[in-house]
Amino acid sequence: MRWLQYWNQGFPIPQLGQAAFPSINQILPAHIRKWQNGMLSCGLSPVSLYRVNQRFSVLLNYAVKYYKLPSNPCRIAGSIGSARSASVSFWTYDEFKKFIAAVDKKPAHIGFSLLYWTGMRVGELFALTASDFDFESGTVSISKSFQRLNKTDIISTPKTEKSNRVIQVPEAVMKEVQENISLLYDYQSGDRLFPYSLLYLHKNMTLYSAIAGVKRIRIHDLRHSHASLLIEKDIPILLISKRLGHSNIRITLDVYGHLYPTREGEMIGKLNNLIAQDGV
Repeated sequence: MRWLQYWNQGFPIPQLGQAAFPSINQILPAHIRKWQNGMLSCGLSPVSLYRVNQRFSVLLNYAVKYYKLPSNPCRIAGSIGSARSASVSFWTYDEFKKFIAAVDKKPAHIGFSLLYWTGMRVGELFALTASDFDFESGTVSISKSFQRLNKTDIISTPKTEKSNRVIQVPEAVMKEVQENISLLYDYQSGDRLFPYSLLYLHKNMTLYSAIAGVKRIRIHDLRHSHASLLIEKDIPILLISKRLGHSNIRITLDVYGHLYPTREGEMIGKLNNLIAQDGV
């Protein structure tokens, strides 16, 4: 199993001894901490460490649901690494407009549009079903996440409790989703609307970025692009944090705080104008 490969990378069986190696339903937070310490010596980047830890946590969520693991020990042990690199890449709105205008494959067009206009995660996009959309209220409910591990499709709960959320979607995007659903042949309730792989999005991102003449960013950077757009439009940081499904506002500020310096300058300018106007 893939979880065993992750486990062995930082916590090799010879180091433990076969008798000491726990089965997946007996893993404790102490085992996780030892594994994490082993991972820290593997030479991986902080972002890679974070992603491996998160994926292992997803697998343990699966074990909680199906293999009688009492609780997820990764949540108790905490994370390692860093959720982001030193800098955040994103598209401006003009860059996204050029890109999306070039995308002529319908599934890719809808997928990229949802990622950009809602800020949802890729796993959340891939887990969506038709019932998640409320076309009367113009919302989409995020309540699950998709991962493909060891050739197995896994639908799990989102990363955090606050990842369960309802997102308002622009009317044009909702209309595109609704039209696409109406054209689906033999669609069964509960089927994923985007039964594609991450590779599918990667290939199309590379192809259409080149056609549009914009820089190539990562798929996850569409989420950053959405956040930067909201910041540019003066949306309060608390609303941005809730929309992105961050567990707390500090995460949002840690990731996007560097986009706010110009806003502070604008704030001081408004205060100076107020003082000058009232002669204080």
